[in-house]
Amino acid sequence: MEKDSFVNESNSDDSNDKISDLLTSLQSLHIFKNLEKEEILEILKISQIKKYEEHQTIFNEGDEGENTLFVIIEGRVEIISESLKTKSKISLFAAGKGLTFGEMSFLDAQPRSATIRTIEKTEVFVINRKYFDLLMEQKPKVSAKFLMGLADILSRRLRATDQRLKYSI
Repeated sequence: MEKDSFVNESNSDDSNDKISDLLTSLQSLHIFKNLEKEEILEILKISQIKKYEEHQTIFNEGDEGENTLFVIIEGRVEIISESLKTKSKISLFAAGKGLTFGEMSFLDAQPRSATIRTIEKTEVFVINRKYFDLLMEQKPKVSAKFLMGLADILSRRLRATDQRLKYSI
């Protein structure tokens, strides 16, 4: 796992191109839909870009202490949970570019509710809650717009879960 620092690099043309390309890529993701490029840059300043190999576990169900939110830039991950009845592992779904995971622990500081494993080489945008809290103090408008994007994603997931429950009963 490697951290890429796009914002803290020197102001070379190559560095500026990298930042511009990343901002364009991130702006196309649903969670950033309410943000201007300059606002995404503020989020980038408190974030990391991490790369994972194929079949690498990012975190395990029950893990505590790391209140981070992940946004998939490239690649795919599998969300896996343990059945309470059978204790067997269940693949809940696969997530790809633009989708988020880790948002529950990011918001409520509780242990991870599922295991996340990469299906292929994956690059993610990672935001730590501690640094996001500082951003909320310094740039409340940017933080609010980001949280509205996250709330929209969570609302869509809850609606989809409601529909699945309605049809399974």
